[in-house]
Amino acid sequence: MGCPDIYYERFVREADRLITYSWNTDKVTPLEEMEQRISGYKHNSDFYFNCGIAAAHVLDNVQEEEGGDAFNAALGGLSEFESLIGNDDEDFCEVYDKQIAKPVEDKKVIKDLNGNPYTMEGTCPTCGAYLTMHGSYYCSWCGQYLDWDIKETDVGDE
Repeated sequence: MGCPDIYYERFVREADRLITYSWNTDKVTPLEEMEQRISGYKHNSDFYFNCGIAAAHVLDNVQEEEGGDAFNAALGGLSEFESLIGNDDEDFCEVYDKQIAKPVEDKKVIKDLNGNPYTMEGTCPTCGAYLTMHGSYYCSWCGQYLDWDIKETDVGDE
């Protein structure tokens, strides 16, 4: 069986790479310094999103290249990484809650000059931002997952 610490370090380095929008993994900075950087980043929806993508990248590589025993060790490293990013803090709970769809408030169907519906607008139930449905089901201001409650009669075939 592989060593979970090796995979933990891979999770940390990949998360740092994604959070800093770097093309290359930082392989020279000591692990302790990287842990401090990750702990110091603002724990918001972008942070947790990037940490999740980092975990997915590492686990995909392990599954493709290394197989069974390594994957079990990677899960041990993932548990340690989870402790580092603090998924039990308030910010994590807030981010998680935003993934539960909430209905758009004050929803209106917008029609073209011929009277055909083509889009919808409304207000985000979390932050109150004015939104136009443009293919995204997330509020561009706060990240809330939105339920536009689209019916065939509202906006064409969407």
